[in-house]
Amino acid sequence: MTPDRFTALSQTYGGHIDRWPVNERSEAIRLCQDRPQWTAQVLSEAAGLDDLLDALGLDAPSTDLRQRIYARLQPGPARLPLGPRGWGFGIAAASLAGVICGAALMNLAAPDLTKDAVVVSALGDQGSDLDLSNTSAKEPL
Repeated sequence: MTPDRFTALSQTYGGHIDRWPVNERSEAIRLCQDRPQWTAQVLSEAAGLDDLLDALGLDAPSTDLRQRIYARLQPGPARLPLGPRGWGFGIAAASLAGVICGAALMNLAAPDLTKDAVVVSALGDQGSDLDLSNTSAKEPL
């Protein structure tokens, strides 16, 4: 156990090691044996607050209070992590994925149009008398 951990435990659980979590006690006792003066000072400072809190004389919680607390700690039925709002996000994400896949498939399925064919298609009837033959292959007159 590190000195920082020991100090944190004393500030959290007080100056009496027997009030600390069971799994921390043996290492805390070992540190007390290795560094008796320092640990005694840390525990003494924490014990001062313990004494003040003990002087308040608070009653132990009633059985009814304990039962209500334990009832709230009991795990409830398993629920899906998504609420109504989460389902909406899921549907939106699935729709977006469909649009992206559709756009990708359209690029694969669409014919490869040349620039001139696109112009003629855009002009409609007005572009029907355009010559789309490859003029660069013709010899000049």
